[in-house]
Amino acid sequence: MSAQVESRPVEVMTQNLKEHDGRLYNDVQDDYALPADQEEIDRLNSQHRALTMLYDSLIPEPIKASLVEQTNPRILDVGCGTGIWSIEVAEEIPTASVIGVDLVSIHPKSYPSNVLFQKLDILESFPEGWEGSFDLVHARYLIAGIRDFSLLLSRLTKLLKPNGHLIIMEPQALWNTVNDDIHKTCPSTAQISKIVYDAMLKLGIDPIPGKRVSEHLKANVQYDQVETITKDLPLSPWSSDPRMKEIGQAHLPVTLTLPGAFRRLTLSSGLIDEEAYDKLVRGSQEEVRKAEGQLIFPVWLIWARKK
Repeated sequence: MSAQVESRPVEVMTQNLKEHDGRLYNDVQDDYALPADQEEIDRLNSQHRALTMLYDSLIPEPIKASLVEQTNPRILDVGCGTGIWSIEVAEEIPTASVIGVDLVSIHPKSYPSNVLFQKLDILESFPEGWEGSFDLVHARYLIAGIRDFSLLLSRLTKLLKPNGHLIIMEPQALWNTVNDDIHKTCPSTAQISKIVYDAMLKLGIDPIPGKRVSEHLKANVQYDQVETITKDLPLSPWSSDPRMKEIGQAHLPVTLTLPGAFRRLTLSSGLIDEEAYDKLVRGSQEEVRKAEGQLIFPVWLIWARKK
């Protein structure tokens, strides 16, 4: 498993993006309101490293073992972002054919020959011939762009072969601290987290999708195995445990830049103006850098096997 996510150069194709307040965004649809520029690429790659460290793998071992046993497993990475998960899975399982799809093309210029990247809006129809053709469908951190997870899950389920697996990883948008004292130790961070949470609710976005996804898949008769693991992700290197400290250090760039990534989405809700939001961002960044409070948020990892 590679951890050198920062070493893969990416050239942002600005002609296929639109600019807003100095940031670049997808030109396909407005539901997904997070950026698609170099700052966001760096954030996504740091996020990938922290999440892979948190769960110790790219793919849960039982699923990986079943894929390795197959001659040419087909894997779909939905909302692949920079493509780093697709690439590292292709390197780990060289017999697999991996397809990564996203609204924007921000993947590296060079990647393994068993990877194919396609620009595709997952809210629209999937290509003809994809139904029932994948051994694994993976989707991670789609939280900011999906209004109806139940509908998305139904569509992804149709893409799976019998005995194929679905993997979903989603966070909770509301941050906290280990001691549940975020309002005391990190007041600006608490405020901006709550504003983003409320903005998502107002815009029809579920800020805690992992819990709902788990419940939906357990109730879905098309699956006979559903596993859910929830872990607290350290948002900065506050822990005395070496491993958790390393994860927090990996996530630190994400924690510092995430409010900026959610700026456009939050302001569009009308719940806060630019000046007030930017002031909270600066305050939160100062709190995070000083490691004031043991900041965390839960991350759900759910996987299920289709009958």
